Order: sequence, then structure tokens, then C-alpha cells
Amino acid sequence: MFQRSLLFAGAAGTVILASLLFSYVPPQSKLGSVIGVSGSVDANQYNTIADQLKRKELALAQRQTQTNEQRPENTSGQDKLLTIIIFGGSGMFVLVFLNFYLDYRRAVKKRATNQ
Repeated sequence: MFQRSLLFAGAAGTVILASLLFSYVPPQSKLGSVIGVSGSVDANQYNTIADQLKRKELALAQRQTQTNEQRPENTSGQDKLLTIIIFGGSGMFVLVFLNFYLDYRRAVKKRATNQ
């Protein structure tokens, strides 16, 4: 590996250090292990909002599971209500059908006595 640094003087008297790096380029299979980029920003209220949201979502999910565990399964009342509705509806259907049948029978007898 050969490295060479150059020093330049700017117009305002500032010194700029520029490094030119001449090196061997590894084969493509190892290229990913050589190149890397990293960066960081100090934590503030704007870049920690996603973190706060994740924490709140996790807390909400935990509270939901606790609520579901504490809630008793009340299916017996629902089953009883469904049974009452089914039998009541069936009974009403039978009564309506019986009413039509009896009206038909009465109309037939009335027609027979009029003729």
C-alpha cells in the first residue's frame, strides 16, 4: 500500500490537508468487507420519536393481553340468549303458518256452504 499526503495553502491562509490514497483494490468478493460507512446524530426529540412510538406500542400490546387474560369468557349467557331467540322465532313461524292454514280452512268451509 502506498499513501501520499499533499498540503495545500488556501487564499485566506488556511491549510487544507488532502490525502490521496493509492492502494490495491481487492477482488469483488472482499470488496464489501473493505468499504464501510457509519454516521451518528446526537439524540434529540425529533430522532427519538420512532423509538418512543415503538415503546408505546409494546406497552399497549402488553396491556391488551393482560386485559384479555383478566376478562372472563361469558359465552353461557350468549348461548342462552341464542337458544331463546331460535325457539321464539321457530314458535312464531309455527303460529303464523297455523293462522294461514286455519284461515284457508275456514274460507274453504264458507265457500262450500255458500254453494
